[in-house]
Amino acid sequence: MPVMQPNLPYALDALEPHLSAASLSLGYERYHRMAVDTLNARIVDSDYSDLSLDQVIDRARRHNERAILKDACETWNYGFFWQNLKPSGGRREPTRSLAKMLAREFGSTAEFRSRFASAAQAKGGEGWLWLASSADGLRICFTHDGASLTHTESTPLAVLNLSKHAFFQDYGNDAAAYAKAFLEHLIDWDVVASMLDDRRYLRAA
Repeated sequence: MPVMQPNLPYALDALEPHLSAASLSLGYERYHRMAVDTLNARIVDSDYSDLSLDQVIDRARRHNERAILKDACETWNYGFFWQNLKPSGGRREPTRSLAKMLAREFGSTAEFRSRFASAAQAKGGEGWLWLASSADGLRICFTHDGASLTHTESTPLAVLNLSKHAFFQDYGNDAAAYAKAFLEHLIDWDVVASMLDDRRYLRAA
């Protein structure tokens, strides 16, 4: 059974004006779709063909099947990214427990936002920017295209797509402004908080 592309949890224009329907359509209907189709073409009639996406990632990582792993991780990243976005998101502050964790790690929620935006500007145009949890606490980190934090020792809490197509139509080269809009208007803090308690995306010990 092929890996399926999940439906968007909102309409293409639901995130405007902070993320346009054109940008969302390009990411979802072209690049996410391409990752899914490429992955399915690689695994058809193979030992992977009846596995779930999580199982494909786990097996490909264990067997060092780099091409399959790249497309599977890219597919997973897109699916997780869409879950991180919410119409009128970001207006609510993080939950009290999450806010405390951000303050403990970064000094304050405002400082976290600033560091996240700076990291986005430094890496804008490629890969994925993450807020993640590990044994050492919260951290901001980056993975290149085709790499993911899923099924690693880190728990992904939130991710921002830094590929050029994700923000250029709306923000030009200003990846920091894109990241600020993500944190102030789009991020679903409830999803972030739930990931702290839900280890579905963390590789089993």
